[in-house]
Amino acid sequence: MQAGPANVAVRRLELEWSEECVLSGRLCLDVLGVEGARVRLAESEAEDEAPSPSAEPPGAIELPFPIELRRVFLDDVEVLLADGTRLRWDHFSTGAVAEGETLRLLPTRLVGTRLLLPLSPGAQLALGEGEFEGPRLAAEAIDAAITVRSPLPDEVAAPAEGLAASDLEEQPRRELPEVTLPLRVEVPELLVEDSAVEGAVEYGVERLALSLFGEGHSLEVRPLDISTRDGDASLAAAVDLTGDYPLELRLESALWLPDIMPALAGQRIDLGLDGSLADLLVRLDLSGPVSLALDARLDALEPTLPFTASLSSDLVQWPLPGSVDEAGRCHRALAGRGPRPAPGRQPGRLPARRLAQRRGTPAPLHSARADRQRRPGSVCLDTAITLPG
Repeated sequence: MQAGPANVAVRRLELEWSEECVLSGRLCLDVLGVEGARVRLAESEAEDEAPSPSAEPPGAIELPFPIELRRVFLDDVEVLLADGTRLRWDHFSTGAVAEGETLRLLPTRLVGTRLLLPLSPGAQLALGEGEFEGPRLAAEAIDAAITVRSPLPDEVAAPAEGLAASDLEEQPRRELPEVTLPLRVEVPELLVEDSAVEGAVEYGVERLALSLFGEGHSLEVRPLDISTRDGDASLAAAVDLTGDYPLELRLESALWLPDIMPALAGQRIDLGLDGSLADLLVRLDLSGPVSLALDARLDALEPTLPFTASLSSDLVQWPLPGSVDEAGRCHRALAGRGPRPAPGRQPGRLPARRLAQRRGTPAPLHSARADRQRRPGSVCLDTAITLPG
């Protein structure tokens, strides 16, 4: 089937109406499914459209009658874009109930997603004649395209666009738009399994689970769980998209990084955000190979981003324990030196001291104790830093 720039082929289409809903004034579909779909999108001719005047945001939506999609599935689907991007998935299933001002998704599942990105022009140029079947680009063409699309230097671009460079202190305070959801949205269960990006960039997500609820100005994520080869993370957040955007966020994650940095395996990261973007409290705790605590307070709406911060750590060591055979000796050497620990203090942990810095102004790092081993490049620091306002 040809529809404009899209060419669609479907191996199987299933549609089942529910007769029981007709007399009750509801629109119901028992099954709506597609299997073996192939979609090809060709380049369309660009049409100059007159810019439409800015319109007011849409108000609340209320459906005239209830709608139920009890089972929707799309299996073995592939979409090919004009630029060569290819998207395919093995299985997608969902359902929805829309009534009044509420839209509720039934348990939704997406399995076996693959996004194949096209090769960049430079990568295509680097391939040999037998490795790439499409038209090959000349180096001159790539250089010309880069030159045309490269941004102008700041001193030239600003006058050309009628903009003058100004200091951050002279810029007005940031104003946030007020966002209102037209419907109450409920997504109790969204599960994505075995998804990956291939081609110019390669990465995979083993599992993603999301629960999302939104109404009016409020939006809640409870929770968002992600599992990959490099780590696991769980995020819970709530935000009101009005005023200064009051919010609450909790992030718990564990890193594994078997290929990038195995020495950080088991690293825990706990992040908490409270307040609003005008007065945001930040709490960051790291435990594992790297242990530190950061407390900060900032105004994210002020162009200069004024903040206060306090950073403390009982021990900072580089290289990380386990990354080099001799690196672990740094911790043991420090722990074994000095007087016996005071009552109540954990053996092998050094006291932390705080140093004051000017607000938002970085300064040289001072340490309460530093020990440099015979092996060059291995340093241990027992230190704490405070950046008060």
